Amino acid sequence: MFIIKIGDTMKDNKGFTMVELLAVIVVLAIMMGIAIPAVTHYVNKGKDSYYENQKRNLIAATKSYMNNTSLRPTRVGDFYDVSLKELIDKKYIDGMKDANKMDCFSEAQNVAGGDYSSYTFVRVIKTRNNYKYIAHLSCPNYQDEPLNDNSAQMEFLVSKDTPKQSNGMFSHYYIDVQIFHKKQVNGTTLTITDYTYRLYKNDSLILSGTEVVGSSNCEFQYDIMPYLTSGSNTFKLAISALDERGRIGSKIETVSVNTKTDSALRCGATSITSVGTSKWEYKCTCLSTFGCKSRFYSGISTTYPANFSICDVLDNCETVSIP
Repeated sequence: MFIIKIGDTMKDNKGFTMVELLAVIVVLAIMMGIAIPAVTHYVNKGKDSYYENQKRNLIAATKSYMNNTSLRPTRVGDFYDVSLKELIDKKYIDGMKDANKMDCFSEAQNVAGGDYSSYTFVRVIKTRNNYKYIAHLSCPNYQDEPLNDNSAQMEFLVSKDTPKQSNGMFSHYYIDVQIFHKKQVNGTTLTITDYTYRLYKNDSLILSGTEVVGSSNCEFQYDIMPYLTSGSNTFKLAISALDERGRIGSKIETVSVNTKTDSALRCGATSITSVGTSKWEYKCTCLSTFGCKSRFYSGISTTYPANFSICDVLDNCETVSIP
C-alpha cells in the first residue's frame, strides 16, 4: 500500500519567487532589445534591396524606350523625365509595386491632406560624354526625395571680378561663379558631379559648355572682355548643377557692364607734374579700348586735375577745354 502525504507534496512543488520572475523578465527584455533591432535591420535591408531592384528595372525599361525614340536631350545639362505611365502605355514595363504590393503612382495624384504632385519617373540627363539615368519612385508606402530645384540646396554666387591687365592694357574681365552644395547625408556634404553654363549677350548665346566637378563646391570664370562694346553691355548667365543624387540646382543671373562709367575700365593718370605757377602737366594712359580717342593723353592745365578727373573725361570721349 502506498501512502501519499499531500502536505509533503505541496512543499516539494514550490512556485517561482519574485526575484526569479524578475530575473526572467530582465533576461527576456535584453533578448528582445537585441533581437528586435536586428530583425528590423534585416527587414529594412530587404526593403532597400527590393526598391533598388525596382529602380534598376525602371532604368532598364527607360533605356530601351530611349533607344527607340528621339526624346533624348541633346544639349549638355538638359534632361527629360520619362514617367511610369509613359513606359506602361508604350508597353516597356507592366507596372511597378511597392514592398506591400500596392501600385506605385504612374502620374500626378491627389491624396488626402493636399495635392500630391510626385510620381514615378526616370530623369534622363545629358552629360558631357554620355547620359545619366536617375530613377525616382513614388508609391503609397515608399517615397524618394523630390528631384527639383528647391531640394537641391545649392548656393550660387555670381560676381564681377577686377579687370586684369596685360602689357599695360586691360585684356580680361571675368564673371566669377561659385557653387556650394549645402545638403548633407550621414554627415557628408553631397557632391556636385556636373556643371552647365550658358552665357548670353542681348539674348544671343555667346558661350556654353559643361564641366565635370566631383566635389561639394566649385568655382569658374568667364572672360567677357572679347564681347564688350563701348557703352552699356548686358549679359545673362544661366547656370545649373547636378549632384550625385540626380538633383538639379539652377540660377539665372544678369550682369551689367558700362564701359563709360565702370571705374575699373577707365584710364588713369600716369603723372601730374607742376611746370610753373598754377600750371600742371598731365599724362594719362588709356587702359582699355573702350571710349578712348587714343592710347595716351597729355597736356597743360591751370587747374589741378583733382582725382585725375581730366583723364576720366578724356577716357569717356567727351570734349574738354584745356587752358
